[in-house]
Amino acid sequence: MKRVQMQSASGTLTTGELVREFAALKERCPREYTAYRLGHAARAIAAPLLRAAFQRWEPLEDPSRGLETVTTLRDILSDDGSAASPYGALVDDVVVGPALASAAETWEARNPEPMARFLETWGDALPLSAVQRLLEQVVVPKLSAAVESWEPRWEPVPCHVWVQRWIPLLGRRRLEPLYVTVQRKLGKALVGWHAARACADYGMVLPWKEAFRAEAWEEFVGRHVVPYLRQGLRALHVTPPKQDDGGFAGVMRWASVVPAQDMAQLLEEEFFGKWQDALCRWLWAAKPTAGEAVAWHEGWKRLLTPELLAEERVMVPIEAGLQKISRAAQGLQIYRRGGWQWKQ
Repeated sequence: MKRVQMQSASGTLTTGELVREFAALKERCPREYTAYRLGHAARAIAAPLLRAAFQRWEPLEDPSRGLETVTTLRDILSDDGSAASPYGALVDDVVVGPALASAAETWEARNPEPMARFLETWGDALPLSAVQRLLEQVVVPKLSAAVESWEPRWEPVPCHVWVQRWIPLLGRRRLEPLYVTVQRKLGKALVGWHAARACADYGMVLPWKEAFRAEAWEEFVGRHVVPYLRQGLRALHVTPPKQDDGGFAGVMRWASVVPAQDMAQLLEEEFFGKWQDALCRWLWAAKPTAGEAVAWHEGWKRLLTPELLAEERVMVPIEAGLQKISRAAQGLQIYRRGGWQWKQ
C-alpha cells in the first residue's frame, strides 16, 4: 500500500500496477479490505490516473476508449451497483460526466448511432442509475424535441429510423409519449389522396404498425388511414377495357395495415358500385367478347388480397360481375345495382 502511495505521489504509478497491488491485498485480507474501506482508497488513487487517460476524450466519437481500463478497476473498488459506491462515483466522474456534456452539446437525435453505440458499449460497465441519467437527461428530451419538429413528408430520413432505434434501450413504454406525437403528425400527413404519393405514404406509416400498441394502431387506422383510402377510392375512375391505372393498386397496397373487414366495407361503399356500373356500360355499349370481358374481370380480381377475397362483401360483387359477363355473352339482359338495365 505504501509503495502504491509513493508511486502515485511521484507520478510513476500505472493503472495496471494499482490493480495488481490492490487485488493482491484484497485476496490476502478480504475482511480488512472491507473493514478499512480500501476500495475508497483505491478510488482516490485511481481517479487522477483515469482523468489523465480520458483527457480530451470524445465519448461519442471513440466510445470504447478506456473501457477495458475502467472494468479492470471494478473488482478492487467496492461496487454495489449504485452511483454512490467507489466504483460508481469514479465512473460518474470520468465517464458519465464527459458523456453527458458531449451528448448535450453535440448529439443530434436524428442521428441515433453515436449515442446509442456509446450506451451499448458502456452499458454493462455503468451503474444502472448512470445509464438512466443519460437516457432521461439527454436522449428522451432530444428525441421529444426532434419528433415535435419532424415533418413526415419532407424529411429524407424517416422518423422510425431514429426513434425505434431506442426501443432496446428505452423500452416501448417510455417511448409511448413520443408515439402520441408521431400519430398526430402522421394523421396530418394523410390528408389529401394522390395516387403517385400512395406508395411513399404507405412506407411512411407501415413501420409503426408493430411499434404502436394494438389498440393505438387500431384507433390510428380508423381515424386516419380509412378516411385517406376512402378519398383514394372516390377519386378512382373505372374505364374498361382499360385496367387499373395504379390508383386501385395504390389503395390495395394498404390492405396489409387495414383489417380485412374494414377494407371490405370501404370497397363495398366506395368501389364496387362504380365498378359494376362501368362493367355494365361496357358490355352494353362496346360489346366486348366474353374472353375480353373475363380477362378484364380477372385483372381486377388479382389486385385483391386472399384475405379480402374471403370476405362476403367482396366476393358477392365479384361473382355478380362474372354473372353479368355470362348473361351478356348469352344475349340476356344485364342489370346494374339499383335496377338499371341494358339490353344486348
